[in-house]
Amino acid sequence: MRFIHMADIHFDSPFRVLTDKRDFGTKRRLEQREAFRKAIEYISKEEIPYLFIAGDLYDQNYIRESTIEFINNLFKTIPNTEEELKEYIAKMKYLKEYLNSLDIRTLYFNTNSGTDFEVGLSEYSKWAIGNFTENQDDWFNFPTYEVYTAPDTRFARGKVVIEKPSTFYGQVLKQGELIFEKGKVVEVMADAGKEMFLSDNKKWKEWILKEENKLNQIGEIALVSIDTPLSKLNKTFNNLLLDENTGCHIALGYSLDECISLPDCSKKEEYYFSDCAWHQDVVFGNDSINVECKTSTGKKKILMSNGIWKI
Repeated sequence: MRFIHMADIHFDSPFRVLTDKRDFGTKRRLEQREAFRKAIEYISKEEIPYLFIAGDLYDQNYIRESTIEFINNLFKTIPNTEEELKEYIAKMKYLKEYLNSLDIRTLYFNTNSGTDFEVGLSEYSKWAIGNFTENQDDWFNFPTYEVYTAPDTRFARGKVVIEKPSTFYGQVLKQGELIFEKGKVVEVMADAGKEMFLSDNKKWKEWILKEENKLNQIGEIALVSIDTPLSKLNKTFNNLLLDENTGCHIALGYSLDECISLPDCSKKEEYYFSDCAWHQDVVFGNDSINVECKTSTGKKKILMSNGIWKI
């Protein structure tokens, strides 16, 4: 596998330490542009299939329109980028619109690693996609392949087997199990059936099961196919913004407002959505996951089979 990785470029950063020394700040910003241009040219020439940009591509407080245009124009020089991007946007919009049209009330999940889980949705639950806003193509979390919604906090039961490590305030939860009853986590177990959380991992259990934290209820349920570019890498990134896009997942805690069709989301708890200070993703999808749904009319439909969309 070949890829290019960049991190923390911070286009248009003022470089305050350097700006008092003649034109060093300006020189540094020009050097950034030249280095970025050379990297994009190399990607095009060598047909590198993956480009990963971690951290901040630009300094949000100082970025200029001319710099955004410079970046976008360089991206357009990569062969097939624009066509593939249009196909990707169209597919994500279709998935969102189709799931919303089903008026789903229950989702069922099972995997060969032991996940056997169902979660209920509300009449106010709304499916969303995380790559751009409703009104304009305004990217803020890319790449993303999840279609997600906010469940009814009263209805979740069964077992979720964690497939990817999850980090919460420095405490790492590796493979284990979350046991749900009546919408809440009631136990956190190791995959061998014994309690884990020795040393630092003990904090996970304390945080999740402490009632006032509201981390024992689900704020998000997300569907992600395993045939996406990130999933095909078959890698744990140890970065939830990437790992959450490799498989189906839940988020404990906060329900995102874009997933709730209420005129006033400040009252979301009155409608059985989670209002919490935290939002913690936990990935449980793999290449054996099957997802079925039941609609408000009682009709059942297969959404995924062995991790692949069937709609």
